[in-house]
Amino acid sequence: MTNKPVVLCDQDGILANLTGKVLARFNKLHGTSHDISGQWSYHFGKVLRGGDIVNEWFQEPGFYRDLEPLPGAVDALQRLHQRTRVVILTSPGNAPQCVPDKSAWLDEHMPFLPRHERIYTSRKELVRGDFLIDDSPKNLARWKEHNPDGKTVAIKYPYNAKVDVSFMGDGFQDIEGAWKDMVKFILGSI
Repeated sequence: MTNKPVVLCDQDGILANLTGKVLARFNKLHGTSHDISGQWSYHFGKVLRGGDIVNEWFQEPGFYRDLEPLPGAVDALQRLHQRTRVVILTSPGNAPQCVPDKSAWLDEHMPFLPRHERIYTSRKELVRGDFLIDDSPKNLARWKEHNPDGKTVAIKYPYNAKVDVSFMGDGFQDIEGAWKDMVKFILGSI
């Protein structure tokens, strides 16, 4: 048992570059040039014409397994892990391979985080912690509603820029810098 503050951390869009993989694949398939700056909705199908195909990609074995880590994410979690209890809090998705793929990704890129500190749920608001790091506007709002004493932290993306959070790391243009700022905020708050 530990008395360290609990930092709940999402995986896709926070640690792993899901959007980058989706947009690169979509652009190659359709001959388009979409980038994150035009991602005004959290849901790809609302932004990309023909974007519903993305849901099929999420069903593919290995889709989540080979995502690239976001710049600065591994170093940031190593720093947080030294002074807090980091718990990965990520959606299990709708495909049977999603959880094993996400778990394998964490084993490879974040082996310093214990496997027993991973929670797979779409109901993040039911999990208590001192901080939630997430990019989903819905998850951030619901978690804060159910955990009013907790602090919400996010990387600023076009789709979550207007969400009321405790701290917003300044952006997708410099994710590594955003991570440094988020770590500074969290460690300065404990």
